[in-house]
Amino acid sequence: KNKQNNNIELNLLRHKLSQAIVKLSNEIARRKTLEEEVTHQNQVIIELIKESENQQRLIEKLKARNAILESLVSTDDLLIQEVKSIKSLISNQHLTVLNRIDFL
Repeated sequence: KNKQNNNIELNLLRHKLSQAIVKLSNEIARRKTLEEEVTHQNQVIIELIKESENQQRLIEKLKARNAILESLVSTDDLLIQEVKSIKSLISNQHLTVLNRIDFL
């Protein structure tokens, strides 16, 4: 009877051990899945950082181009003023010439 009790206890322990092994295997599989997911998310984050850096470089290039365009517009404004001034001088010279012709 004592031997029978020992066998029952041993079988119960084997069953518990088997259940513990299944739980451990499931936990290992779960952690592996989580690890793969974290690795994937890290890759996504790295790609987003690279994309953000590229966008930042594009923004800097656009700012530089904008500064050049603003400089060109400013130069154009100066040239327009200079042309207007020259036209005005020509018009005044023309009137002066006409007045001299009238005077003669």
